[in-house]
Amino acid sequence: MPRPHWSLCLVLALGLIAGCGETPPAETDHEAETPDVKVEVAAVTLDGLMDLVEMDLENSEAPRTKPVVVHLWANWCPECVTEIPALVEFQKRLGDKADFVSVSMDFAENNKKHANLAAAVAAVTAAADAKSLPFAVHVADPGDGDAAGWYAYLEVSNEVPWTVVFDKDGVKKADHQTFESADQAMTWFEGALKAE
Repeated sequence: MPRPHWSLCLVLALGLIAGCGETPPAETDHEAETPDVKVEVAAVTLDGLMDLVEMDLENSEAPRTKPVVVHLWANWCPECVTEIPALVEFQKRLGDKADFVSVSMDFAENNKKHANLAAAVAAVTAAADAKSLPFAVHVADPGDGDAAGWYAYLEVSNEVPWTVVFDKDGVKKADHQTFESADQAMTWFEGALKAE
């Protein structure tokens, strides 16, 4: 019967003991990219939307210095949900070129589904968090009216989704119904601002 190689066993045992004190490997990039961040969601009136279009988002007392993209959507709208990945990438590509204002029409369009505006804000917050939206979301508050005033102000038909771009002076330049990709959205945006 062959004798065990005690020196080899001793080296392996010491290696295992030494390995037990090592720190675990660092998080992978995928794990590090999924922080528990909540999306900012708040109600906005039509007058509030007009202010968002006309005033600087970082200093509400100052006039706008860059274009603004307003996106209307609803959580119950299949086209809106399908469009979200393209819009997320579009908003990232916009960077400092324009402000991005996302408005959920969930309460204004479907207020029978929600008991009140606060319930709609809570439902949109849950949906926005589940979708990990990287931008703030406003929930349209129609007050005593309905959603028609919102569509009339943006000069679009009474449906979602809609994306509208205004220049820095608050002049509407273009609108578009549904984007299939961020490339399509960027081409539309850049073309809208060149058309003077």
